[in-house]
Amino acid sequence: MVTPKNARIQTAKSLIAILLLGFLQLIQIPNSQAVATLNYSPSNAGTWTVPTGVTSITVTAYGGGGGSGAIDGLGNIARSPGARGYVVATFSVSAGQVIGIYPGRKGTSGTTSTGGGGGAGGTDTDPNGNYNGGTGGNAGTSGSSGGGGGGGAASTIYIDATLAVVAGGSGGGGGAANVSGSGTDGSNTTSEITNQTNGGNGTQTTSSCSSRSDGGGGGGGGGGRWGSIGGDVYGVAGGECAGYGGSRGNNYILNTATSTTNSTNSSSTLDGSIQITYSVSQSITFSALSGKTKTTGMDTFTVSATSSDRKSTRLN
Repeated sequence: MVTPKNARIQTAKSLIAILLLGFLQLIQIPNSQAVATLNYSPSNAGTWTVPTGVTSITVTAYGGGGGSGAIDGLGNIARSPGARGYVVATFSVSAGQVIGIYPGRKGTSGTTSTGGGGGAGGTDTDPNGNYNGGTGGNAGTSGSSGGGGGGGAASTIYIDATLAVVAGGSGGGGGAANVSGSGTDGSNTTSEITNQTNGGNGTQTTSSCSSRSDGGGGGGGGGGRWGSIGGDVYGVAGGECAGYGGSRGNNYILNTATSTTNSTNSSSTLDGSIQITYSVSQSITFSALSGKTKTTGMDTFTVSATSSDRKSTRLN
């Protein structure tokens, strides 16, 4: 039997439950920072819009690798490309800003040839400018010697329309002559071409170096904030020429960046790459309806509620 006293108690409990549900609906619990990583290669180059809640990004960029110099028809060692540019930088950003992400492609290796064989320079993916690697120099028109490797294209990053990062491409390896140890690897240092972002082409062996126009070609230069020169050729024993490796393209970091690294990576024949990491600190608002889920950032919660209890369970 429900007495007037019991009815009043039940009514009071119901009112308290309603008030608690309304109060709990407004509770927000700070969420731990969720870290997101975006990876880009030349095949998915493009733009990314900064989402709400993101205030800074850290970018890691590698320039495009170069091609190896080819051997002479009678053997010798293929010369490796040089180091590629490597940049890490953190920038302050705001929601809605557009980040342009353009990894550079690798140069191709030279081939053993008569009068040809220079590797192709890596091409950029940047729609705003030319950051291509230089082509490798051809072998001489007599004999059978090594073409120079192509230089790598630079990788570039923009914040809205402003160039923020350039990671230079590597220089291609020099082509070999029919002399043991001839040709040189791509240079790990820069040798900039004033006001040119493309890498320079490697030199072809001609009669100016070899009376028979026999020998390997120079490696292509890497693209960069300023591109670097391609390799020249030099005389070796037996009246032949061999190629010097090309030089690495110059790196660049916009002066608004913090926590920067401006360096080189080891010799590489890989395409350039870009990684972006960022974190978002969000809060989780519980739903007032029993059995509903609430997803915020990387955390999903299920809320169950009755007139007498309320609890949340973290699912991931």
